[in-house]
Amino acid sequence: QALLQGMIWTSWIDPDDAEVNFHRVEMFGRLLLQPPGIQQDGSCAAARFLSSKALRILRSPIPRLEECPPGSILIRAKYASLCGSDFPFFREQREPASYWDRDGFCGHEAIGVVLDSRSERFAIGDTVLSLPSSYFKSHVAKRADWFDEKIHNVLLETSPVRGAFCEIFTSHELYTYKVKECQPRMLLAQAVATILRALRRLGSVVGKTVVVQGQGQNGLMATRLLSQLCARHIIAVEPLPYRRQLAVGGAFGATAAAAPGTAALEAVRAVAPRG
Repeated sequence: QALLQGMIWTSWIDPDDAEVNFHRVEMFGRLLLQPPGIQQDGSCAAARFLSSKALRILRSPIPRLEECPPGSILIRAKYASLCGSDFPFFREQREPASYWDRDGFCGHEAIGVVLDSRSERFAIGDTVLSLPSSYFKSHVAKRADWFDEKIHNVLLETSPVRGAFCEIFTSHELYTYKVKECQPRMLLAQAVATILRALRRLGSVVGKTVVVQGQGQNGLMATRLLSQLCARHIIAVEPLPYRRQLAVGGAFGATAAAAPGTAALEAVRAVAPRG
């Protein structure tokens, strides 16, 4: 027990381990003896997903950048937000093979400061918006049509995996972007990027009538972007009156707003009677 108390955890434990075997040679390579008289904490706070609707803040070993591939970055999270895609993991709908079982859970919208870097593009102290390793490993492992072995294979190398609901998490230069300031509003940059990608796939909306379903954070931003892309009519469909008012009366550019159902259909017919 005295020996264990004198050790500094500097890396991760395989989540598949039923127990930690201190006789395993490779495990000793990830432990350091704490120098006498020096109090050093090699852990950080992290959200750990225990079961459906059970998320707990615990101490987690700080990952070591030396165990990460070239281009990797160690980031101290300052702000992180919940995404709608996170909620299925609380409803027993998560995929057993995903990386969301790692410390830091599924958090993937984060702003933070670079603590250490193996990248020539990012230096210690840089303020960044970054996708954590738990997020990009989950997606890269699927080898979608955008996957390029020469570029993305490095992301599949074994390394400590963390989500953004961790005080300190690992990322990579391919999924990290410099930002001017470390402010909560900068988290919106990821949502804006998602909306821009959707609008590119939609094609030109110049002179067209567009209906935006929902006027929450992303819906309002989509309405604003469609206005800037010169859509002729933008109909905001939203059940909450104050959001409808924001869409039309604010700076978001909707030309009409209606509640879902019959009112929405009538609003569409008023500007596009032939559908």
